[in-house]
Amino acid sequence: MTRILVPLDFTKSSLAAFTYAVHFATSLRAEVTVIHVINGSFSTADSMFLDTMDASYESADQRLKIYN
Repeated sequence: MTRILVPLDFTKSSLAAFTYAVHFATSLRAEVTVIHVINGSFSTADSMFLDTMDASYESADQRLKIYN
């Protein structure tokens, strides 16, 4: 099986790459794996770290559904 890895930070260029990868994968019968790149820094000492990450994952998932 062919796999395509697409880094995504929701910039215009990364969304264009995602869209291209999906179309390309369709023609190749390939699997697309998306890695969400988060700008900024998170501290594991931050008590809100896990809540922040869960919210970030949910937000990314919702935004990605628009382009899928």
